[in-house]
Amino acid sequence: MPQNPSTSVAAEPSVRNPRVLVFTVDDGHFCLHLDWVEAVYPRGAVPVYAIKVAGGRPRPFILHHDEPALVIDLREAFNLEQTLGRATRSELLVIRSGSILLALPSDGSIGVRDLDFRTQTPLPTRLLRDGDVPVGHVIELDGKMLVALDPNRLVDGSVREELVAAHDKALLFQQREAKRVALWSEICQRSTAADVRAYARVCSRNGYSKAATAARTLLKYLSDSPPTENGAGTDPTLLPDLMRYVHSGHTGELLVEVGGDSEPARLFLVGGRVIDAEFHHERGRAAFKQLLANTTTGICLGDVEMSARAEVITESTAALVIWALEMLSGERRARRR
Repeated sequence: MPQNPSTSVAAEPSVRNPRVLVFTVDDGHFCLHLDWVEAVYPRGAVPVYAIKVAGGRPRPFILHHDEPALVIDLREAFNLEQTLGRATRSELLVIRSGSILLALPSDGSIGVRDLDFRTQTPLPTRLLRDGDVPVGHVIELDGKMLVALDPNRLVDGSVREELVAAHDKALLFQQREAKRVALWSEICQRSTAADVRAYARVCSRNGYSKAATAARTLLKYLSDSPPTENGAGTDPTLLPDLMRYVHSGHTGELLVEVGGDSEPARLFLVGGRVIDAEFHHERGRAAFKQLLANTTTGICLGDVEMSARAEVITESTAALVIWALEMLSGERRARRR
């Protein structure tokens, strides 16, 4: 009697070997199942931010698809950081660990491999977490010992609570960061004093101190009663005169006298917005920045016909001033070092 296909003996189904990403940390070889790996970033390819957590220690993190991924090195996770010190790694592996993302530093990725468990039995690591669950299992690959990590067991419960609290703070940072980017886009198009004030506030909270200071400097000249001169002696001498022409919606060339220079610098405005600048051999934004860095002694009107003048500087004058002041602040700090 012919057998029913549903009850016949079929060929042994093929089982796909798990695929893992193999990487190195110090002298060890580790791997993670590909399902847990969200991304691999070169260390210098993404900005690293930091927030303060319990004890005042900063917790670094990166943003992956607008979600914070907290940086935690295996030395820290395995309680070896005090003994071995901190290390500088070349890559960051973004992995899902429970409800949060972690950025796991590695010395380099070896590649994606298939693990064959038909000829070996994984051995649990001696390092245990809550409930005596191992942090991973040891297997052999290409004659070397490989630790397959469980992302949900990298840290114990107390550390995980700290990471979750840090993750919540990092989420607030990310929300402020999105607001900062949106405000900057608005300032570049059509700035208001309210936008600049909000931008200074969010920059200060997210650690952009130079940008915050630059925005606050500009705010003094956007108020209803702007200063007529640099009374504090620290603001660029150009700002009071320039902002008067900006507020009046001036169109035309401005000749700017610079101390020690026989030839004046030149600014070109249309409707109160700086569209170009010339100073020494520089032009555009670079010329404007250098002009702010120098002591100016006066401004007078030029006679250039503006109808044929090309627009070299495209952002608003407020954005131009904030950018230039921020860049100059960074350059002064670098020189002091």
